[in-house]
Amino acid sequence: MEREQRQSQDAGGTPTVAAPDPSVGHTAVPAPAGGTAPPSGAPTAQAAAAPANAATVPGADKLDEFLNALAANDAALGKTTWATVSGSMKASIRSSAAVAKAGGHYPGGLKADPIESVIDVMKTDALPVMKDTGAAFDKVAYVDDILNLAGGVDAATWLGALKTAGVFDAWLGKMPSHAALTDARVHKLDPWMQAATTTADARKVFEQGYPKLKDTSYTPAGLKTAKWEVDDIKRLWTPMATRLPLAHVNTISGGFNLGTDEKIWSSTFTALGFGWHDPSVNMIVMPKASSIAGGNGTGHDMTGGDNSGVVAAGTAADPKLSHWDGTVLHEVGHGVGSKTDGNTFAQTHGDWKGGQTADAWSKNLFDDAAATAALPTPPPKKVLAAASARLFLAADVATPGSGALPAGWARPEVEAFITAHYAAQKLTGYWAKRKTNTPEYQADANNFNGDRTYVWLSRGGLNYTSYKKDITDNKVSWYSISSTVEWFAEQYANYYRTGKTGAGADAATKTKLESIDKMDSTATGGLSAPPATVSPGADGKGGGAAGGGATAGGAAAVGAAHEVDTSVAAIRARVHRMNF
Repeated sequence: MEREQRQSQDAGGTPTVAAPDPSVGHTAVPAPAGGTAPPSGAPTAQAAAAPANAATVPGADKLDEFLNALAANDAALGKTTWATVSGSMKASIRSSAAVAKAGGHYPGGLKADPIESVIDVMKTDALPVMKDTGAAFDKVAYVDDILNLAGGVDAATWLGALKTAGVFDAWLGKMPSHAALTDARVHKLDPWMQAATTTADARKVFEQGYPKLKDTSYTPAGLKTAKWEVDDIKRLWTPMATRLPLAHVNTISGGFNLGTDEKIWSSTFTALGFGWHDPSVNMIVMPKASSIAGGNGTGHDMTGGDNSGVVAAGTAADPKLSHWDGTVLHEVGHGVGSKTDGNTFAQTHGDWKGGQTADAWSKNLFDDAAATAALPTPPPKKVLAAASARLFLAADVATPGSGALPAGWARPEVEAFITAHYAAQKLTGYWAKRKTNTPEYQADANNFNGDRTYVWLSRGGLNYTSYKKDITDNKVSWYSISSTVEWFAEQYANYYRTGKTGAGADAATKTKLESIDKMDSTATGGLSAPPATVSPGADGKGGGAAGGGATAGGAAAVGAAHEVDTSVAAIRARVHRMNF
C-alpha cells in the first residue's frame, strides 16, 4: 500500500524526514534572506525572530509558543501550549499571513500551510486543533495528509481518532469521490478498509470510490439477497482495489447485490452459486455462497481456476483466483465490455458465426460419404443412414437425450449403431463427451475442421456456432470460449489477474486491453478515451476539488432515461450468468 511517513526517528532518536508523497504537494516557507532553507516539510527547533509587535498583542506570545512547539517537532508540547491559546488567536493559524496579522510569527521550516504542519507534527492530536480553528477538512490537502497516514500513524489509529473526534464522515465527505477519487487514493484507502470493524464504516469507504452496495433485490421475483456485512464488503473491495482501474468498476453504476437464491434459471428458488452482470441496469449480483474465507475455492473453470483448462502456477505473476475473486473480475469485465467496443472486438476478432442450421453445421464434423463408405461389407441388416445419424447427434449435443429418433429405431439401437459404425466421425466424439456432461464449450480435436472450431453454445443465442480455431488454441480458460461476451470478460479478468501482462492472450487482444486500461470514466458511468493531458484540481494535485465526483463518473441513476424491464423473463433473456 502506498503510504507517506513524513516523520520518523533514526536509531539515535534524531528526527529524520521521509520524502513527502509526490501526489501531495507542499511548499515550505523559505528561510530569511542570507539564511539556509531547511528541507521541505522539516520542522526545526530554531524559531525565527518574532515581529516587533508580537509582545504588544495580547495572546500572541501563547500563539508563538504553540508554533515554536511545532517547529521543534514536539507534539506533546504542542498539545499543552494549544490549550493556552485564546479563541481569537486559534483562528489565526489558518495561514501564515493570518499569524503575522495576529501579531505572532511563523517559524521557518514549517509548511506554508500551518494546518498541514499541525497534522504532520501532532498526528491524531491535530484533529481537535482543526476543529477549534474551523479548518476541519476544507482543503483536499488536509484530507490527503491523513489519507497518506501522516506521521507514520497507521490507518486503524487514524480511523479511531477521526471517529472519536466526530469527524470521520466530514473527512470522507471532503475527499473526491467515485471516478474523481483517483486510483492512487483508492490504493491508499485499502488499509483504511482493512481497518474498518463495522459494516457502516466499511460501506462508507467502499462507496467513496465505487457504486452503491444494495441490500434489497433489484428483481425480488427472481433473486433473494442478503445484506452486505463488513466481511462481504472487504471481500468485494479487495480484488477491485488491488487489481482493477477505478473507472472500470464505476461502469457498474447500478451497484451490487449479494444474492442467496435465484429463480431466474431455476423453476423454484435455488441456492445461488454464480454471479452475473445485468447490462440493462448496470448491476452485478455476487453469490453470497462464495463470500467465505477462501472465496469458495479455486475449483472453477474461469481464469485462475483449477478446472480452467489452463493451469495457473499459483505465483505472484500467475496467481490462482478463488471463485469469489474470479467472479468479481469477470463481471466487471462484462461491465467494461458493454461500455466499450470490447464485446464487438470479441465478435470480430474470433469471427464467431452463430445461429447456423443443424444440418449445415453438423456437416463440418460428420462426413456422410466417408461414414457410409466405412460401413462393413456386407452391411448390417439394419442400417442407420449417415445423414440420419448426423442429425441425431447434432440435436443430442445441444441437449443430451433430445435427439430425434428415426422411424423404427429405439434410442439404444441408434446409440449402439453410431458407436459401432460411426465412431471415427468427429461429431460422434463430441457427442460422447456431451453424454458425460462435459460442458458444451469444452472443444478439442473433435470440434476442429480446418482453421475453425465448431460447437453448440447455449449462451448469447449462438447455438450452432463456429469461430476461429486460434480462439480455442489461445484460450485463457474453458469458460472464455462459451460465448463472445464471455470470451471478452475472461480475457479482461486474465489481463488483470496477471498484473496486466495478459499471459496467454494473443498480441491483438493485449493491445485492445492495454487501450481499454487507459480509458477514463464518463459522467454516466461509461468509458471514454483518456485526455491527452490532465489538468490539476484546485489543490494543485489533480483529482478535482474537495467533495467532487458527483457528476464525474459517480454512480449514475439507473433508469433515468427509460424504464428497465427487471422481470424474470427479461433478465433470463439478456443476462450471461457464470458457471461454478
